[in-house]
Amino acid sequence: MTSSAAAHSSFLESAPRPGARLVAAPEKVDLLYTEPLNKRLTTVRLIDVRSGKPVLGASSVTAGRRLAFRPQRRLQDGAYRLDWRSVSTIDGHIREGSIGFGVGTEALGSAIALQQSPLAGAGPARALLRWGLYLSLFFFAGGLLNAVLLDRRGALGAWLIPAGPSDLARAGGAPEQVAARAGDRTRRAGTLAAGMALIATLVEAVDAAGAFSVSRMVDFLLAGTAGYGRLLTVVALSAAVVVVRRRVTVAAVLVAYAILGIALGGHASAADARTLAVATAWVHLLAGAVWVGGIAHLAWAWLPGLRRGSRELRRAVMQTVLPRFGRVALAAFLVVVATGLGNAIIELGALSALWDTAYGRVLAVKIALVGVAALLSYLHAIRLRPHLLLARPGAGPDLRAERAHRRALGFEVPVGAVVLVAAALLTVFPVPPREAREVLAAATPAVAACNPCPLPKPAADELAVAAPAGTLTVAAWIRRDGKDLGAVIRVLDRKRRLVDGPVTVERARRMVPCGRGCWRASLEGLPRTIVVRVGGDGGGQRAELPARWATGTDDRARQILGRAQRRMRALDSYRQIETVRSAVSAGRPATTEQSFLAPDRTRYTGRTAAGVIIGPRTWFRGDPRLGWQEGMPAEVSFKVKDGFRWTVFAETVRLLDVTEVRGRRVARLALLDWGYPLWYLLTVDLDSDKVVRANLTTPENRIEDRYLDFDAPLRIDPPIGS
Repeated sequence: MTSSAAAHSSFLESAPRPGARLVAAPEKVDLLYTEPLNKRLTTVRLIDVRSGKPVLGASSVTAGRRLAFRPQRRLQDGAYRLDWRSVSTIDGHIREGSIGFGVGTEALGSAIALQQSPLAGAGPARALLRWGLYLSLFFFAGGLLNAVLLDRRGALGAWLIPAGPSDLARAGGAPEQVAARAGDRTRRAGTLAAGMALIATLVEAVDAAGAFSVSRMVDFLLAGTAGYGRLLTVVALSAAVVVVRRRVTVAAVLVAYAILGIALGGHASAADARTLAVATAWVHLLAGAVWVGGIAHLAWAWLPGLRRGSRELRRAVMQTVLPRFGRVALAAFLVVVATGLGNAIIELGALSALWDTAYGRVLAVKIALVGVAALLSYLHAIRLRPHLLLARPGAGPDLRAERAHRRALGFEVPVGAVVLVAAALLTVFPVPPREAREVLAAATPAVAACNPCPLPKPAADELAVAAPAGTLTVAAWIRRDGKDLGAVIRVLDRKRRLVDGPVTVERARRMVPCGRGCWRASLEGLPRTIVVRVGGDGGGQRAELPARWATGTDDRARQILGRAQRRMRALDSYRQIETVRSAVSAGRPATTEQSFLAPDRTRYTGRTAAGVIIGPRTWFRGDPRLGWQEGMPAEVSFKVKDGFRWTVFAETVRLLDVTEVRGRRVARLALLDWGYPLWYLLTVDLDSDKVVRANLTTPENRIEDRYLDFDAPLRIDPPIGS
């Protein structure tokens, strides 16, 4: 076992091991983590998978990084799932997951979730607040740092004034007025940055605490580097706003400390080479503030004036202001590139992570946008500005070149803002790819013992569906990548084990292995279905999975499911035709026709048997020549309404579509219980709020139920002559 893989509080191993089948009930469940846990912010729940209800018990954190759960009573035979949630004291990110085990039976899933979606929970709010913080902070820091670097007096806005005589009146006032307006903008940005830092810190503290609890929030902020870094940013920015009017240099130093707080509270603090990673991230952010913040100040101060100002003014700005900033900007850009590459190496660990992981793809977008900004800088600073300055004094202005110069300078501002969007998204990822792989490597003994292995909980923007492919089950986690689809395909056998084998996806532009029985596929366009073939090129078994869903409708989907389940449980009578196909063999399916009469009567007829159930009494008939036989009374009386319990298995619910069939509105819902795992596809008649078809896929069986004759007259009596 290796415990030095990463500085996040990530799951390492457990007793019992994930996926274990125990002969006797354990007295407690132990989980071991890579780093000490925040005791007050760590929670655990033991779930009885069959009933979906939590098991009463007590949890404790011992030896710093060991979490124990002790059930209040001895566990009965059955399958259990233990859900855990912790918060890193290093970078403040939330870590959650689950393990499964069975007592006297097989485990129904053994998921080890090593990270959550960056947009799960309060992720979108955190990302938006971080973006607002970065926008205001970079503008504030850009004004301060460039004032200190480019003006001997360190006066706010003075570095934006052209040297020598120029027609500033047409640009909006005298040099003192232009500098004063720039200083006011800088100070207002500082106030906004301090407020955004405070709000972002409070939201992140509430998210880490799991609720608005002052004591738990304080515990998060005072528990380690993550909280201290956030507090440093808030305090340093607030102090900078107070002193900026009289002490610009002091305010610049305080802003540098605020940016250090951001580096301390981010992913850099969780890297192995912590000091180097934090220093690199700090310098990267400082250089980015000088470059991006300086461009924003230039654009705001001069672009409107250059459009209506005289040619002499435009030449003065191009001759003095832009070159003056350009020398600092070029050095800052080179530092941004160098430190950015260093951060990428630290965070990714492998070049393939740049396109194989969501974190890497966001980082790739950020790198591409920095390249676009560099190209725009080259265009206006290297190509166009020398051309305009070399024009003869008596010659007419090159209006086309001047417009291109202004546009290139102006476009850098929105590009820089989008770069900060990518930076904000990166901060809300729980762990970067290198650390995720290192935690997996550290947890190799636990993972190796868990086949059947983890199936992760779908992210908020993913659709999880499954379909049979012969004796195997093909499961897909599908997401939209702009105008295209991305999917993670997994293949399971009837014992829920991930299996390797030739797998092809129709219309896939690229497929990359992602572990045992796992492939990542990119598909062109947004097809209605994904077709997966298992067993060879163009041959083998075929599975067809729905691939479109109505995003942002999960609440509506749950409402449809809840209404339909209530209506079905309230039926007086109905008929059901059930077709079962076993994953043991792809042979002939078994079809059974059943009639149900509330509250406790049912009659069924199959290919080889028939039966009647009335409360606790049962009758069956195998060979028609032998007639009906009455069985032993059941310990629990049969109840018709107990047959509809879809919400128990609805860990996630997605609304696929709403269509019209024979003049009636019909909705299709996709349900997933990722702990088992099992997948439901329900067809609901919206005009009556009744389920008309239910398709269940598990690694062991495939069951199709059709429901009809709702509340029709029906009579079920004990068989005559039994």
